[in-house]
Amino acid sequence: MSRNNGRLWVVAVSAAVWFFIACYDIYYAPIKANPNEKSRFYLVHALVSRGEFSIDAEITRFGDTIDKARVGEHYYSDKAPMLAFLSLPFYALYYAVVGDAAGEGDSLRFLKLTLHASAALLLFWLLYLAIRGVCGERSISLFGAAVGIFGTPLSTYFMLYLSHSLAACALFALYIMLRSLTVSPHYGRAVAAGALAGITVMLEYPTFIGVALFSAWLLFCAQRKKDILAYVGGALVPALLFFGYNTVVFGSPLSFGYSNLADTGFAEVHRRGFYGITYPTSDAIVSLLFSLRTGLITLSPFLLFMIPGAYYYLRERRAEGAVLLAVAVSYFIAISSFGVWNGGWSFGARHLVPAMPFMVLLAAVGIQRTVGNNTIVPLIAGSLGAFSMMLFAFVNVLFPYVAEDHRNPFANYFVSVIRERFFLYDSFLTTLGMERPAALAVYLFLAVTGVVILLRFSLVRTVPRLVAVICAATLLLSLLFLPYRGYGPDIIRTKTIFKEHQYGRG
Repeated sequence: MSRNNGRLWVVAVSAAVWFFIACYDIYYAPIKANPNEKSRFYLVHALVSRGEFSIDAEITRFGDTIDKARVGEHYYSDKAPMLAFLSLPFYALYYAVVGDAAGEGDSLRFLKLTLHASAALLLFWLLYLAIRGVCGERSISLFGAAVGIFGTPLSTYFMLYLSHSLAACALFALYIMLRSLTVSPHYGRAVAAGALAGITVMLEYPTFIGVALFSAWLLFCAQRKKDILAYVGGALVPALLFFGYNTVVFGSPLSFGYSNLADTGFAEVHRRGFYGITYPTSDAIVSLLFSLRTGLITLSPFLLFMIPGAYYYLRERRAEGAVLLAVAVSYFIAISSFGVWNGGWSFGARHLVPAMPFMVLLAAVGIQRTVGNNTIVPLIAGSLGAFSMMLFAFVNVLFPYVAEDHRNPFANYFVSVIRERFFLYDSFLTTLGMERPAALAVYLFLAVTGVVILLRFSLVRTVPRLVAVICAATLLLSLLFLPYRGYGPDIIRTKTIFKEHQYGRG
């Protein structure tokens, strides 16, 4: 491939990734719902509009949220603050143009179009480069990066104003930087890696698990002691920022938002064990693996290739493979020990999202190593990957907030959403006057077309095999709607949800 063609290929792929993350406006506006986005956005708005940490004014203007901390008579965001800090330059620019007329919905749309879409694009290319660095093949690297973003909950939480997917991007970038440091020492890169480690923890506190494991890897594998010192020095900057924020807002460097929860139910959960983490439960383990709402294997079955991937990684790159596997496994154990492991109203195992890039990397290596001259493995991997990408495309643009009590969200919830015509989200097409059902159909057509093109240029090179893969993926997707459990109660609940909480742009 010539240099110009290579650049054109990169631009085309980047545009496609950005389009499928950013073109659909996933926004949920009722006062009592979506506390996760509200709590994070309120802090950004308070900092930009008034230079304050308190979100009292935002609660008055935009509506209350149960996801908040209370200190004295004032309310604050209970979330890790780094998402708000990273959003400041983007939102400051938006607020300078719009001013006090900035509504909640349009503000969130802007932040997703800028910060989140950019992070999704960055993670896509980080995955691509990491897979290619191990496998050496562009086709499997492209497939792995695409299915990693669009065939897992990573896509869902890039489309929502949450920090899970951004934390995944930061943690994976930290791994890339530390891997480079273990091979080629560099003082400046060590300082930057340390700073990124602190930023990662401030995005999602559970990422401390991965950061600690990668830091231990650097400690044992670094070629120069001064790189370790530089790494620690770089981490001090975000650490001081974090402890300073806690001191100003909550009165102590070691007092967090979760130490001051206003909601008594949330507070009770986080008082158990270590901030809600106790020990793994069988219900959590089974559901996180096989549930139709949160199951890793059920929703992203291509991750089964992690098993051969881990084997080959441990055989060929023992230290690095051990760290990657330890991050994935320890993260899973920690989240299955968490009191709210199910993620509340959500789709996909959102608390596991920061560890998913490492699972995807292992799975991609597993696919590449097992393909060889085998003609069946590409069909299996292609079918499972296509199934996952089609599934998340379908869910993300319908309504990715699924209540915990929906036993089968496909048969009992998404069918209800379609039957009752709850098409709520705007896209670039609805802004041009197209009706929402038609815009949804166009988006899904483009998503399936993108999957076909991806397969054609990666794992499946002939048309008959391509048709077989798409048919197999469609069949798997249709099977999810078969375990139908009681239409009546769930449709009533769905109607209640949508009628009690009117949707619109704040």
